[in-house]
Amino acid sequence: MDVKKLFLILIAFILFSCDPGNAPNQYSLNVLIEPDNAGSVTPNTGAYTDGEVIEIEAKPVENGSTFLRWEGDYSSTSNPVMLNMNKDYNLIAVFEFVDHPLNIEIEGFGSVEESLMKTNDYDYNSEVRLTAIPDEGFEFIRWEGDISGTETNETIVIDSEKSVRAVFTDFVNDREGHQYKVVSIDGKKWFAENLRTKSYSNGDSIEHLEEPYEWAEADGTGAWAYPFSDASNYEIYGLLYNGYAVNDSRGLCPSGWTVPSENDFQALEAFIGLDYTYKSENDEYGGSINLGGKLKATGTEYWLEPNEGATNDYGFSAIPAGIRSSGGVFSRFQRLGVFLATKFDDASGWNRGMAYDNSSVTRYLNDLGFGASVRCIYDESDD
Repeated sequence: MDVKKLFLILIAFILFSCDPGNAPNQYSLNVLIEPDNAGSVTPNTGAYTDGEVIEIEAKPVENGSTFLRWEGDYSSTSNPVMLNMNKDYNLIAVFEFVDHPLNIEIEGFGSVEESLMKTNDYDYNSEVRLTAIPDEGFEFIRWEGDISGTETNETIVIDSEKSVRAVFTDFVNDREGHQYKVVSIDGKKWFAENLRTKSYSNGDSIEHLEEPYEWAEADGTGAWAYPFSDASNYEIYGLLYNGYAVNDSRGLCPSGWTVPSENDFQALEAFIGLDYTYKSENDEYGGSINLGGKLKATGTEYWLEPNEGATNDYGFSAIPAGIRSSGGVFSRFQRLGVFLATKFDDASGWNRGMAYDNSSVTRYLNDLGFGASVRCIYDESDD
């Protein structure tokens, strides 16, 4: 074969090989993600030779979404799947965002306000602004859990289950700097300690009348005394006040707080479970439901044995500072805790007592010269 003929055969072969009609078919793959940013697909696009078998896999966002199904030119819930590329495929990979809870715990007295700062219409990856709001008279201390810091405003990204604790103070101070633990009972805030102040809320001093004759002759003058006339009892048991101090218009409790009324005590007892018709005289009641026991501090550190029925279910932590008669006589220290209420009339007031040897509550009608302990309650009329 001569060279010329060989050259012509080679040219013909090349031309035949380049004929598009003889090339293998090519098919395309295109995958959309629904909803946006809910996951990814590998591969999600490309051109493939007719008959080529490929594996495609849907990948959810870790902790953020789950894969549901394939839609479009191929329907299936399997993942991954094998495709025979014998045609063009336009697919939709359908995912679902996972909702993650935000658990908020409150310690102390306050609340947390939640506001959505940024979202893609799904809970995953949402940004939530948390604002710590202390109750009146209390302070915000810090965040704990999945956020930290002392600023009242913090932002948290919900990309998994989150738990946050907002820590507020659970105490208040009087003008002399004494600190009192506070408890919430039936949504009302009560002191869990006996009052220790020696001045009215405006700063005026309360008379200290320790001698019996002084106390007996107070006659309208507000006064305080140490329990059992012993100053060493002061920090634990507080002070004993007469009814004149309790009802003085200058105020005995810290600002925003007040001495409880007879109605306040009745509401407290009803919440604990007392169903009772009060008598118009000194009366003992509630033993069948352990009413007094549920209000008393437990153990015998402050009470004499046996401290009958004491469970302190509500944190009221009643302790027995004893009493002082209107004649100035101290009695029943560590045996009886009596808590004064605002006056019933111009000469007397209903008070509450709990004793070491039973689990009842006693309701006393005492003249205003009588001395006992004071617990303050938050004054909701100021709200």
